[in-house]
Amino acid sequence: SAAVLPARRACTRVKRVPCIVMGDDEPGFFGRLMQGFDDLVDDAMDRKLGNGAAFYGKRKSNFYGKKDAMKKRDPRAANPEEDYQGMKGGSYFVWDREWNVPLTRKQARLKKKGALSAPPTGSED
Repeated sequence: SAAVLPARRACTRVKRVPCIVMGDDEPGFFGRLMQGFDDLVDDAMDRKLGNGAAFYGKRKSNFYGKKDAMKKRDPRAANPEEDYQGMKGGSYFVWDREWNVPLTRKQARLKKKGALSAPPTGSED
């Protein structure tokens, strides 16, 4: 037996307060509240609060307000420009955006000089 979900209904209160509606694609008030709390906990656990967003990727939560420059445009979508992509600078590898592969520092220097014309395959230097 399938569960029957309540249909969408409008709130009839003086103030416009979102109703909780089961089975709807958009979350209600408590769904958005819990999603916001989950985003805040994700940011705290991923060390993105404070100035951590500069290194670990942009924040999901609205903790710093709507005009936060370090907030993702769409927190539900993966975006390599906004998400953490691994260590930068001090690692042995450099992420190549053109080929979408990690390159060793030596391979990156060769590519910059024009000596590496195709993405590496396997254990080549």
